[in-house]
Amino acid sequence: MASFTAVTTERVTTERVTTERVTAGGATAPDVDPAALGAALTWLGERLHYLATLDVAPSTMRTPSSRSSPTSG
Repeated sequence: MASFTAVTTERVTTERVTTERVTAGGATAPDVDPAALGAALTWLGERLHYLATLDVAPSTMRTPSSRSSPTSG
């Protein structure tokens, strides 16, 4: 996993530098540690691959914030 994380981190860093050059004014995303983002993306991909190999269906569970709240009246 370390090699996948390293490559992903490098890609995140490269994309950020490229975006800064192209974007007028050098606007960037909020400060995010490229190593942390690279690790999160790598492990997320690993978990999704693992679940797919177990033939687990994608979650259809709705989060509490996506449910409509009852109206009073």
